Amino acid sequence: MRLIEYIVDEADDSRTVRDFLKHRGYSSGVITLLKKSPDGIKLNSVRAFTNAVIHEGDCLTVTIDDEPSAITPEPLNYKIAYEDDDILVYDKPAGVVVHPTKIYQSGTLGNDYANLCKNRGITCTFRPVYRIDRNTSGLVLIAKNKLSSCVNIDKRYICICHGVVAERGVFDKPISLCPDSKIKREINYNGQTAITHYKRIAVSDNYSLCEVTLETGRTHQIRVHFSSAGHPLAGDSLYGYSGDGINRHALHCAHVGFVNPITNKSVELSSILPDDMRDFVKNNNIL
Repeated sequence: MRLIEYIVDEADDSRTVRDFLKHRGYSSGVITLLKKSPDGIKLNSVRAFTNAVIHEGDCLTVTIDDEPSAITPEPLNYKIAYEDDDILVYDKPAGVVVHPTKIYQSGTLGNDYANLCKNRGITCTFRPVYRIDRNTSGLVLIAKNKLSSCVNIDKRYICICHGVVAERGVFDKPISLCPDSKIKREINYNGQTAITHYKRIAVSDNYSLCEVTLETGRTHQIRVHFSSAGHPLAGDSLYGYSGDGINRHALHCAHVGFVNPITNKSVELSSILPDDMRDFVKNNNIL
């Protein structure tokens, strides 16, 4: 449960409750849920409707309840890079799945988060704002409530790809699921729009180290785009080659920036390259 208190100032005098909440980023869905809860919206300690008019000095409180998670708690103790009342950010190791699936029922970030909430005696729903592949490492943001799930995020990835790429570039190629696979994606001009920006930050004769940002978030987007240009990621056996000297595709979510939609606090987080990628850079003289 998250209780948020607002003291109405002059700028919001004579707004309706709905307008006030909309102005602060509450979606229509969240407002509808608040209306259904007896304690969802209160004005000066009295339950209020969304068409109620607020005035300077009023106290408006919002209580966001959560539903119990069906995920099995497990004490996995994955590294937490950041946490406040509304958002938690994991620094996920490679090999860990974000959310439980039919294949991966345990060992996920979701299992660890459920255990964290259990130990704190709170009800929770596991809300990853975005997911990264099992063998991608790095920062993963979890929203602790429905409102904080509306957060806008700036992410930057680091990858190692085969060959020497241009100093800067953009891939603007639609992506779709391969017709003969449940996992693999391909470039398909009838697919979904996918745009990837990259900047080369180091290079050797055989590999490039790149910083990558995304305009879209398609499954395997970075891997598919680099592979389509003849520069598959090192270690990517699905879209390139295995046996590069690294046991997974060389991709790391290294930076996340966001503004907490409830407190308006700006947060910038960085995660250093994990050992396997650092060793690969060193061993291949990527400078």
